[in-house]
Amino acid sequence: MSLNRLIELTCAVVSAVWIYMGVFQYGFWTENTPGGGFVPVLFGGLTLIFCLALLLKGKAKSVTVNKNVFFPVAVVVAAMIFTALVGMIVTLLVMVFAWLKFYEKYSYLRAGVISVAAIAFVFGIFGVWLQVPFPTGLLGI
Repeated sequence: MSLNRLIELTCAVVSAVWIYMGVFQYGFWTENTPGGGFVPVLFGGLTLIFCLALLLKGKAKSVTVNKNVFFPVAVVVAAMIFTALVGMIVTLLVMVFAWLKFYEKYSYLRAGVISVAAIAFVFGIFGVWLQVPFPTGLLGI
């Protein structure tokens, strides 16, 4: 199986999960208005249609995929795992710092200042002003 087919199949499976969650967990339509699952079902359905069209299209010209494009995906998966363990604020702080230092090659000082400022902004807007509770994780941070 080529990498292109694997990507198409993975996207099709993820879109099917979006559709399932949108219909059965979030509610597609509630009280004559779109529910929380309306957008996931809409975009999941479109994604599934396009992925199935690509899969059924047959053998197409193989496209070279740069393996560096999977780094952001790995970072997001790691952030989701660490959010459940240590909480969102700490995870975002470490993720932004690591991204700036190791991927963008910023200095330690610049990466630290930018990451602290970004997280302070996010916490100020969502945590203080809008009073949105952040996930705290197992450690309660």
